[in-house]
Order: sequence, then structure tokens, then C-alpha cells
Amino acid sequence: MRRLLRFAAICLIGFSTFTPVLAQDPQTPVFRSGVELLEVDVNVVDGRGQPLADIRSPEFSVSVDGKSRKVVSSEFIRDDSVQAVEASAYKENPYVATNTDRPRGRLIIIVIDQNNITAGRARDLIVSVRKFVEQLPPPDRVALVAIPSPGPAVEFTASRQRIYQAMAGIRGTEDMKVDRYDVGEAEAIAMTNRGDEIVIRRLIDRECGSGTDQTCISELELESSRIVQRIRSRASESFYALGTLLGNLREAEGTKSMVLISQGFILDDVQSKTAQLAQTAAEARVNLNVMLLNDFPGDASNSRRSNTLREDRDLREEGLNSLAGKSRGALFQVTSSPEIAFERLPKEMAGHYLLGVEPRSGSTIRARREFRFTSREADSRAREDQVASLLRSPAAATELPMRLASYVFQDPESYKEKLLVAAEIDPAVTTGTADVIFAFVLFDVQGKPVNSGRERKISTLNGGAPVEYNFAITVAPGTYLLRFAGIDSTGRRGSLEHDVRVWQTAAPTVTVGDLMIGRVDPGSKAGALRPTVSTRIDNGQVAVYTEFYSGRPEALDGVSVMMELAESEAGPALLRAPAAIMPRVEGAGRQAAVVIPVSALPPGRYFARAIVSAAGQVVGRTSRPFDVVK
Repeated sequence: MRRLLRFAAICLIGFSTFTPVLAQDPQTPVFRSGVELLEVDVNVVDGRGQPLADIRSPEFSVSVDGKSRKVVSSEFIRDDSVQAVEASAYKENPYVATNTDRPRGRLIIIVIDQNNITAGRARDLIVSVRKFVEQLPPPDRVALVAIPSPGPAVEFTASRQRIYQAMAGIRGTEDMKVDRYDVGEAEAIAMTNRGDEIVIRRLIDRECGSGTDQTCISELELESSRIVQRIRSRASESFYALGTLLGNLREAEGTKSMVLISQGFILDDVQSKTAQLAQTAAEARVNLNVMLLNDFPGDASNSRRSNTLREDRDLREEGLNSLAGKSRGALFQVTSSPEIAFERLPKEMAGHYLLGVEPRSGSTIRARREFRFTSREADSRAREDQVASLLRSPAAATELPMRLASYVFQDPESYKEKLLVAAEIDPAVTTGTADVIFAFVLFDVQGKPVNSGRERKISTLNGGAPVEYNFAITVAPGTYLLRFAGIDSTGRRGSLEHDVRVWQTAAPTVTVGDLMIGRVDPGSKAGALRPTVSTRIDNGQVAVYTEFYSGRPEALDGVSVMMELAESEAGPALLRAPAAIMPRVEGAGRQAAVVIPVSALPPGRYFARAIVSAAGQVVGRTSRPFDVVK
């Protein structure tokens, strides 16, 4: 057991240690149910791209291999978080994270096919993509990936700023003309594959004249071969990169919406390869919309001007159009600015049905061309592997209700910043024991994991009281995202995310730690205080505690701390009391604590504040809410 913060009158207790998270092999999530299901997800939109949400069950029909299947139920699923009133009214709680009351957001991944986008078009994308992301509601998680690598890659995140910063790294290709002849892609393929003789003859006549200059024809064949090789190389790289990305998305639970932006790529065996990608997309529960950027006249990064623009565009469009059609998506042709397509996309992604439906006049159907029966079996993996999958998934698991709060103090041994975390879950039963595996990963602002841990805890249940769990880690000052997960012995799973700010506590000036609040039994001279998710005072007394530090010990001598209680974080004080100051039991710095009677306060939410002053000047403030109950 690692040593934790301790102090004289009020003690921090109950922390546990973690074992490191084991290496995590990608696993395909399995939905746990005992019902045999056929799931056909379908979009039905009107001419403006708005989903039609009033299709009745009798209007649905499904056939498999030409044979009609009975439609047991039909359900319209809203995917847009803006449809819920609580999404706009929801306010993030900076103190407590939970997986039970947060509005459900979408998982949207933007994929830039930088291998098949000219540098000029890539630059045009930055503004349009930013506008698209800006209009998404806060609960949505957005990812950005450039394929093939190397290129920017940001996993699903609520931070829009990370997406904007990554967009600046999109470069595209500088496809400057270096060949001697003007050969279009369709012409090069025809010449190399000895295809359409009319196309070949027209090319030879244009580039070599009407004569039979064999040297020119040989050079033309060689140049066509180089162009085809370049086409196949780029298409192959993008195809395999997209397939790998879709395969990796199996790990993220829930439906994902992918927006693939490309100027198109030409595939051999189009139907087979797009069917392969569509199957992987279905397994990963990804619906895929394609934004096809047409060549922009005057693009300096693409000085080659093909004589077969229409034929080239048709070849580039064929594969992407086939892929979108098989993946419950649509292909959007973009001639100039993609903003119109980006404005329509959120509407198309707003909702879907889980069954096939016959076209209604004036509507458009988006459905997967292929689907499979899937037996819903229990996840047979070890719980350690399942909780590792939860940590890799950006979607919150809600079967196991949980809440979490964090505190920042100075570690008494290393004098570094220590993050104390308190979590609690609601067990399914009220008697016996709860066997839960907990795990966490702490990510920095760049999305890189900086700390992780896992532990199994068996707790004796106490009626309907939550199961509490605490841990502590030492971490450098900065802004982090804490992802926390748990799974009990029955397979109930829960996960959540919590934004964490760790400020510097080691400095020549006076710095202040977090505020801790607790319940103290009346008449007791010393009580126990530990980090909790939330504090409920039902006995008329609240204990309030903080710490302050300085690299110059003499700077602490004149410090005073006033504790206040108010109805809001910045509201006027209802009660005030000076804190008793004493040295910390371990480490440098001082601790300040006081017990304040609150029996006169009516039930409700209040805020406790610590105002730290030195030489008559306020040098720090910290606050935290608590509830008075009767």
C-alpha cells in the first residue's frame, strides 16, 4: 500500500494501489443477449436530407435471399444529440462525472484520403471541416484520421480544438506534371490493359499524330504504365488503410458515422473490394458517407489537365459510390466548396431505422446491401480483457451506474502533484458482496496515455449504499482526460470520462490544494475525512479542509484561511469561520480545517469556499459543493 496524505485531526483513508494495465489486443465487441436478431439499419430521408421519423410498422418489409421475413418490430432511432431538450440545457458538472445523466452523443469520424486529394483541395478543406465540427453539439465525440499514414490522427474526443489543430497537418499530394504526354487516367488504363481500342487510337492520334511513330507509341505505352502504377499504388494504400481503420473501429461500442473525404480512387475488382470494406463497416457498426471532391479548375498543385476529365471522374467515383451504397451512406459530389454537403450531413446522420422499408414517394432509402444473422452471446472474454476494451471505447457504458470526482494535493514524499480520485458505483443487489474490476487511463491533451491502472475489489454491500473506490496517482501539472471503467461479476459494465486539471503546487509563492468536505459526528474531537464523490450532510456539521504550500517555508507563517458557506460558487457568504492551521503530518506545507455547524441551513445545495490570504492579500481560493439533507 503506497503512503498517502495524512493529517492530524482529519485523516485521509481508504486508498488502494493499482496493478498496471496489461497489454491490450484488439477484440471485437460482442453484444450480450440471448435473442437471435436480424438487424438492418436503414436511413429514410426527404429531399432536404431530413430523416422521416413517422414510418409505420406495416410499411416495413424485409426479404432475405428473396424470401420474405416477418417484421417483428420497427423502431426509429434518433442519433442526433440535439433532438433531446436536455442536450442544449445540459451543463457539464466540473466536480462530478457520471455515466447516467449525460446526453447521448454521436461518434463521428472524419477520414481524409490525403493520398488522393491535391494539396490545393486539402487547404480548402480546413475551413469547411472546421465549420462542420463547430455546428456539432457538445455531447458528440469527433475523431479525425488522415489515410494512409503518416498523417494527423486524433481519437474520438470532445475537444474541438484538437481536431482544428490536427487539420492543419493535412497536406494532400503535389501532383505536378512531369510526364511528356497528356494522358488521362482512363486513357492510361485503356492503353495498359489493351482495353477500348477507340480510346487508344484517339490517344495515339492526339499525342503522336496520325503517323505510325513507333518510338512515340512506345513512350506513350511506358508513360501510361507509370500512370497506372501510380493509380494502383495510391488506391491500394488508401484501400488497405481504410480497411484497417474500419477493423479497429470494431472496438468502439455503438454506432459510428464516418465521413470519407477524397477526390476518388480507382479500384480493380470494384464490387469485390467495396463489398469487403462494407462488411467490415457493418461489423464495426459504421455508416459511411463519402464526400467526393471534383477537380478544381486552377488548382496549382494539379497542373496536369486531363483530356478525359469526365471518364476519369467516373472511374474515381465508381468505387466510392459503391462503398457508400453498401454502407448505409450517400455520396456527395462537391464541385467547388464542400460547405453545402457539410450542411446536409448532420441532417442525414440525425436518425435511422433498424429495418428495411419500401420507398415512399419523394424519399430516399439508405441501407446496407448485405447483412447477417448474429447470435447474441455472452462475452466469454476474461473481465480484465473486457474492461480494457471499455477503456479503448469512447462511448460511455451505462449498465453499471457510476460517478467520479478528483482532488489535487501535493505528495508529501516527492513534493509533486498528487491526483486523488474517488469513485462509486450502484450495485445491482443490496446484500452480499460486490466483485468489481476497476480500471483507468489518464490521457494528456494530445491524447497520449500517461498513466493507467487496474484492480479487482470485493466489497461487502451495505443495503442500498454505493460501492466506493479510491485511488491516487502522481502526475505532472497539466490538463488531462481521465477515462474510468468497471465491470462486475455479472457482466454489468460502466465507463465514463472526466476532465482533470492538475495545477502546480510546488512554487516559491503560496499555492493552494483542493478543498475536501466531509460529514463529522457531533461532539467528536477528531473525525475521518477522505475524498468522496459528493458530500451529504444530515447531522448538522460539515468539516472543511484544504492545504497550502510554498518553496519558502517562512512564507507560510503569516497565512490565514477563512472558510465560507454560500448558496452558489460566487454568492455571498451565509456562514464564515476561520480555519485552524497546523503543520502537515508528512511533507512540507500547512493544513487548514474547521467544523462548521449547518443545522440552521434549510435542505439544499451549498458551496464551501476556502479563501487563503497572506500579508492581507488573497493568494488563493478553492471551492466545492455539498448538500444539506434532513
